[in-house]
Amino acid sequence: MTNFALLQTNIAFCDPEANFKRVRELFAQAMAKDPRPDVVVLPEDWSAGFSDEMFHHMEDFVEPENGPSVTVLRELARQYQVWVVGGSIATLHADGKMRNTTFLIDRRGEIVGDYSKMHLYSDMDAVSYTHLRAHETRS
Repeated sequence: MTNFALLQTNIAFCDPEANFKRVRELFAQAMAKDPRPDVVVLPEDWSAGFSDEMFHHMEDFVEPENGPSVTVLRELARQYQVWVVGGSIATLHADGKMRNTTFLIDRRGEIVGDYSKMHLYSDMDAVSYTHLRAHETRS
């Protein structure tokens, strides 16, 4: 059986260092469990959060594909010998495009896969954008 730890964190907007610290603490807690997880999964935008303000100034918030957020995840994967599904991170790719990318990192800390959304936060630009509560839907 494969055991998963699904980390949920209270994200500090625009404060990656605070988020890195919290994620390291959550990893330590997850790794102390029995049975120990084989895979740790982080939430979307775990390292810096996301807001309307950020969307309109993404160039100020993206990081390179091997930036600090991915580096933290790679270190944690190596340290704990665990697979990591890296939530998602706003990344600037080699082709110059910004993407919301999820990284799959193996137990050795190597990136073995990634997935970028087709549209970077596209509905933030929609005229009909409204804030929804958890139980509501948009039609």
